[in-house]
Amino acid sequence: MSGVAHKTAIRAARAAAGVAAVGAATAVLRAVEIANATTVALSFLLIVLAVAARWGLVEAIAASVTATLCFNFFFLPPVGTFTIADPQNWVALLAFLAVSVVASHLSETARAKAREAETRQEETERLYSLSRMTLLLSGTPAEVAGEVPRLLLSVYNAAGVALFHQESGQVLFAGAVDAAQVRTRLEEAARQGRPFTDDSRQSVTLPVTLGGKTLGSLAIAGASLSDGARQAIANLVALALESASSRAATSQAETARRSEEFKSTLLDALAHELKTPLTSVKAAVTALQSGAAASSEQHRELLAIIGEESDRLNRLISDAVRMARIEASTLQPKLRPCAPAEIVRAALEEAGRATAGRQVQVSVSDSLPAVTADPELIRVALGILMQNAAAYSPPQTPIRIRAGILERFVCFRVADEGPGIAAEERERVFQKYYRGSRAGSAPGLGLGLGIAREIISAHGGRIWTEDAEGGGAQFSFTLPVAETERKA
Repeated sequence: MSGVAHKTAIRAARAAAGVAAVGAATAVLRAVEIANATTVALSFLLIVLAVAARWGLVEAIAASVTATLCFNFFFLPPVGTFTIADPQNWVALLAFLAVSVVASHLSETARAKAREAETRQEETERLYSLSRMTLLLSGTPAEVAGEVPRLLLSVYNAAGVALFHQESGQVLFAGAVDAAQVRTRLEEAARQGRPFTDDSRQSVTLPVTLGGKTLGSLAIAGASLSDGARQAIANLVALALESASSRAATSQAETARRSEEFKSTLLDALAHELKTPLTSVKAAVTALQSGAAASSEQHRELLAIIGEESDRLNRLISDAVRMARIEASTLQPKLRPCAPAEIVRAALEEAGRATAGRQVQVSVSDSLPAVTADPELIRVALGILMQNAAAYSPPQTPIRIRAGILERFVCFRVADEGPGIAAEERERVFQKYYRGSRAGSAPGLGLGLGIAREIISAHGGRIWTEDAEGGGAQFSFTLPVAETERKA
């Protein structure tokens, strides 16, 4: 059965119910002998008004005509016929019919206005809900465009929603939608800038524009929407898409600005830090060339200076390159299961000359579970912490390296016996270019700890610093235990 036929059947059933109510009232009034014409007319009028208030004008008119006929046949003399002897009764009968019809019309008008008010209130509430949800949307323009159809589907209980996002050229769907057919309508609506309505499918396709700029188009099926609601929805979607695009543009501009600022700062820092080792290397080379080194011992000392300062230059350049990769978001760890003891051994080699001649106490068991990590990057991070410990502690004091289980992680610790780090600086030491107040004249750009933090964060771990036992600073970081080890 079609929708129109179904509505007609329901209306006919309601009309029959109204006629039956008039018939029942007629029987009751006939049984009550004290009922006069006025009582009968008012009783019938109440029934007609009740039918009009409950169902509508058509049902009320059916009840009104039935009540008029019953009033004439059963209560106006001569009773039992449709003939009226007294002209005054004609006036009464016609007045009753007119009052019934007018009252029914007024009741239907009031019902229609009430329905319209309820519909507008519901639309307003839904538009408010949609506006609040769209304001909370965040992410890239493509991500926001993907969320919009789902929001509309849930707010309006539609059968299907599709959005054509012109910036990305994508059509995003939610619900039951014929993708091929909808795409054609969406592209046409965006191109022509006008809406299309398909009443048979209760669907509408709207252009999404803002300030004369076409952002895409929107198709909604299975939802009853007024013209005002459709336009408001299209405007809200346009604002959401434009807001996402503006945020993306602002973010790109800020990223570009910070990148330029970073490059400038990095170049200044490099220029300053490179002068010292280059000066030392130049002086040593000049001394060797001039023959100023009279003995083999002096000769070896000058060569050692060149080697140390070359290593220092290498570290400075490596730190700058790594931080540039981090700033460019190109740091992509190649994760695999790694043994903690092997990582520490490789990091000792990374520390190189920085820990030469220093006592390094290593307490890392070969029985520790494997961790999920990029061994090259973790070797760099651990090496930075070792170099840091060597640079900020007296040469005669040891550096202690330990590792152990901490819940679902393996925790690595590097401790020294230097001056330590003030409590208020423990977060700031991981910032780019920050040098602690107890750093003294130790060399470096202030990039190492920032690089270590970014590497550990990329592995899903965390890094922090605290006081070491017996004084000094202790840096700790965690790496997740490998999945194979957890299952075992």
